[in-house]
Amino acid sequence: MTIIPGQNKTGLREQAWDFIQSQTEFRAEDISRATGCAVSTAQKWVYQWEKEGLIRIVRSELKKRFYRVTGKHAPLPPSFRTDMSAVPNQTVQGNLWRTMRMMKQFSPLDLAVHSTTDVVEVTDQAAKEYCRTLMRAGYLRVVEKAIPGRREPLYRLINNTGPKPPVEKRIRAVYDSNRDEFAHIAGVPS
Repeated sequence: MTIIPGQNKTGLREQAWDFIQSQTEFRAEDISRATGCAVSTAQKWVYQWEKEGLIRIVRSELKKRFYRVTGKHAPLPPSFRTDMSAVPNQTVQGNLWRTMRMMKQFSPLDLAVHSTTDVVEVTDQAAKEYCRTLMRAGYLRVVEKAIPGRREPLYRLINNTGPKPPVEKRIRAVYDSNRDEFAHIAGVPS
């Protein structure tokens, strides 16, 4: 890979992304060697790409992590702030989902506390509702049952499908109980 003198970090980041797509596995140090960027810069990119679900850890040896790109021919990942601050357009579900993906196990209160930012406030009730929704859909497993008045349930994420949060959709439809079928579903041709 050719390094262009004076190249900005965005160009190096693009080179890094191209490099890791061609590798079966890689480390931040490999990115640094291939692009000429500082190891700390490569580590920030790896951290952000892992957080976004674009790469994943495939193995660890002696405190060294080896990663792999999660999708084939993945597009260039979106930019992020160099200070790693929150990106705009945060949502309650998005923050809850990111927190679930980072924590091994959690209660709704844990989620609410860790998902609240200066942009989005996540209430305990919102976290409980989102957990119930994802439980019904098969994304969560109960690790410890709740004890009413003493302890909330503890959950574990068992179906991590990527960086975008699963959301419950409500559709307008007409259901005919006599025929046990939907007569009309909004947006679906009859």
